[in-house]
Amino acid sequence: MQGTDYQDLGQTPDKTKATTATLAANVAHLARRLKYANYPPS
Repeated sequence: MQGTDYQDLGQTPDKTKATTATLAANVAHLARRLKYANYPPS
């Protein structure tokens, strides 16, 4: 399998920027949900 190392590109592709932003938003949302849901339950 051949992949692209995005560190070697001059700029980050728009699709990668959008996907990274979505991922960050989802992780932050999950972290807030877990914080207030007292996970794991005691």
